[in-house]
Amino acid sequence: MDNKIKDKMPVVYNNFPILLLLIINLLWFKVLEIGKVEDIPSYDAVFFLKMAQNILHFGEFGWLGYHEPCFYSIVTAAVSLLTNDFFSAGVLVSKISILSMILVTYILAKELYGKNVGIMSAISVSFLPHIYAISGTPQSEPLYAFLLTLSVYLLWLTCKKRSIPIGIVTGILFTAAYLTRSEGILILVLLLTTSIMLAIKNRSLTKRLVASLMVVISVFFIFSLPYLLYLKNHYGVWTLGTKTSSIYFWVREKQFHDPDPERLEWGLSPKGELNLISLTSKDLIKFWLKDPEKSINVYFKSLKGQI
Repeated sequence: MDNKIKDKMPVVYNNFPILLLLIINLLWFKVLEIGKVEDIPSYDAVFFLKMAQNILHFGEFGWLGYHEPCFYSIVTAAVSLLTNDFFSAGVLVSKISILSMILVTYILAKELYGKNVGIMSAISVSFLPHIYAISGTPQSEPLYAFLLTLSVYLLWLTCKKRSIPIGIVTGILFTAAYLTRSEGILILVLLLTTSIMLAIKNRSLTKRLVASLMVVISVFFIFSLPYLLYLKNHYGVWTLGTKTSSIYFWVREKQFHDPDPERLEWGLSPKGELNLISLTSKDLIKFWLKDPEKSINVYFKSLKGQI
């Protein structure tokens, strides 16, 4: 009798451990408690939610688009149509992203190293304290982790199958990851370089593989270009993201516009304008070079604190 049921439900039986883990994670990450405040929202969380409100109600990013990447706020704005609340929408996006990342981690590790490694990888990720901490906050990091993990998996499939269609999807997902956190573009460059070097080493760099990787790069560039032009139009120089151009030390007078004139708690004028910190990557390098030893010491002290 058991064998007959097993034959009728091979997918369930073959993947029972990961399905059980996902069910446990539904409780562990409190997916159904999306309205519960897990922590005091950070400034970034408030900015993301305010940008989502701007997108939904005014059809633009406002000045926050010069301060934070936009994709998490776009997704949150869309989900808020179901929740009727931006905070709940942001937390729901984070929790679903974490669950999805765990599933993709299992699939990727299983494909590379086998089922047992896939299960252990998923369990390890599920119970990392940091993963649990960010799962209940309206931050971009959970969505970025999911998009990046899925992008890595699809890039591996692109290389394995020399598939141009998969390469197109990979380029789009890497774009989404980049628009969620700016460092996504650096991960893409690193992975593409590694893929090419490994193919050369293994003497498997075929024309089809090169074409597939070029499709990934081309699609990424096409879909990222509007955002890069948006930043260039504001900063006056090419920059990869907002976090490279807003790091504390210099103030260059600019007027930032928020479409909601009633949000006076942001320190806005009645016209919705506000002076904010704005600088270029070139400015940052100049500042570091004024005292390289101090800059290095401050960097590693900050890094140690974060670790």
